Order: sequence, then C-alpha cells, then structure tokens
Amino acid sequence: MVAPAALAATPPGWAVLAAAPEAAAAAGTFLVSNPIGWAILGTVAVGTLAYGGYRLYQNAHSESEARFKTKTISDACSTCHDCESLQREIQNVRNEVAQRHTEMREDVNGLFAVRPGPIPGREYLGTWPGHQMQYEGKQRRLRRLLNASATAGCPPMAGDYWKWAEEPTPAMPAPRI
Repeated sequence: MVAPAALAATPPGWAVLAAAPEAAAAAGTFLVSNPIGWAILGTVAVGTLAYGGYRLYQNAHSESEARFKTKTISDACSTCHDCESLQREIQNVRNEVAQRHTEMREDVNGLFAVRPGPIPGREYLGTWPGHQMQYEGKQRRLRRLLNASATAGCPPMAGDYWKWAEEPTPAMPAPRI
C-alpha cells in the first residue's frame, strides 16, 4: 500500500494506479503490448507533461510574485540606506566647497598675487585658476548629488546646500583690511 502523502503528491489521474500497484502492473502490460495501449500511453504522457508544465508555470509565477513583493519591501529599505549615504556625501562635499571658498577669499599664501595664471607645462597646478577649477568641480559634484537625492525620493535636507552649490566662484581674494 502507498502512503497517503505519496498519493497527495501524484497527479490527479494517477492516484488510482499509485494506490493499487498490482493493477498498475497489469495495466502496464496491456499498454505496452498493444498499439491502442501506445496511443493511451501517448495521451497520458502528453497530459502528464502538460499538467507538469502547468504546475511548473504556477510555481514559478507564485515564486516570482513572492520575490517581487520581497524585493519591493527590501528596495524601500535599501533606498533609505542610499539616502543616508547620499546625504552624508552631500554634507561632506558641501563642507569642502565652503572650505575652499573660505580659503580662496582669505588667500593666506597669497596665491592670487604669486600665481594669477597658468604656468607653462604645469597649466593650472598650483595656480589661482587651478583653485577656481577645483572649486567649480566640487560645486558640480554637489549639484549632481543634490539632484540624485531628489530623484531617489530622499527627504529634503535642511541647510544651505543649494547656496553652496550655486555660490559664485571667487574671482579674487577678499580685500584685506
């Protein structure tokens, strides 16, 4: 006798054959030795394959639905994590832009007077225009990060981030008094 759990796992038309192995053996002999039996076997095989394919489709569909629901929940959480890292990076770049602006306005080392333009062969390295280019590059990065944060749906940050993203590049140091 076959266990009830095994009967539950068999396709619908096969439960009878699984429940009575002797009948299955007699039916097997008939089906294999007779051309009509071959037709029956073919029909049963096609039906079994179709049923198996349908079950595979159903299982795959329900698994993908479950993965989709799980993915949606985890995506929301990963977006939160992305927002946190984006906002930390925005804060760091904002601080760097503000620091560069302050250093350019103070010009402690007198770079504006000593190296006001490009140096042949070194171009902008160690020059006032080089500092301006660095400042503008950091501003572009800050604007890209702020736009990425807004696009990702992150909560808005309170502060002067856009002020520093748009602050004009100092053309020269502040006058010394």
